[in-house]
Amino acid sequence: MTQEFPWDVYRPALLRLSTLWTHPHRHESAQQQAADFFFVRSSRRAMAIDRLFGDGLYSEGTAIVRAGFEDWVTYAWALAGWDDGRWEALNSTVSQTDARVYEGFLALWGETAAHEHFAGMPLAVEQWIGVKGGLPDLASRARAVGLEGVYRVAYPFLSAYSHPSTRPFADLFDQSGNVVTARIPERSVDEEAAPALWALWFETRVLTLANRAYGHDVETASDELLTLLEDGPDFRTAVLVRESFDQ
Repeated sequence: MTQEFPWDVYRPALLRLSTLWTHPHRHESAQQQAADFFFVRSSRRAMAIDRLFGDGLYSEGTAIVRAGFEDWVTYAWALAGWDDGRWEALNSTVSQTDARVYEGFLALWGETAAHEHFAGMPLAVEQWIGVKGGLPDLASRARAVGLEGVYRVAYPFLSAYSHPSTRPFADLFDQSGNVVTARIPERSVDEEAAPALWALWFETRVLTLANRAYGHDVETASDELLTLLEDGPDFRTAVLVRESFDQ
């Protein structure tokens, strides 16, 4: 009997939420532009997870899962304060980041090299040189949309696999014998269970918000997942919380 792995079971649900984008269309508003942007990011993450989880690379895949959480929080945060210019603020971070890169290059290699390499710098970037900017930190964004609790569970755990940390040690090494040896990656139903469900939930929420921009209500997909909480939460289901715009 063929073994079913969690991500393979969950993946079709994300494809069903993506049918709006299976044919060319034109976005008619900034909200739809944002929806298209976050959809494409979600779609590409799902493809990356297909490959990483398919090869049993769970430690590496959690970085992609974390990116899905970051997008969900940030997209919800932007929508919650749309009339306050949060989408424009998110767009401006590109210029702010380029300004920080310029400042770093300048400090590292000096004015002559910086002037040569960054000649013709756009005004949108130049105006941020020496000026502090940026979005509120992710914890603040999560708090603003009712996701502080999810942040406190998910983000430290997922970050431990993305940042230098010994948490993944057991994933990387076999310590069952007298000699510690590197593990050959392979798929595992148990190892995949939590990260696959977390990825499914994060991407489901992103795609639900994106569909909403085009007038499509796909909340039933989340309703079905929330039935997993009927017997009480556990670590795997702890992140199954909807964002709230009433904070």
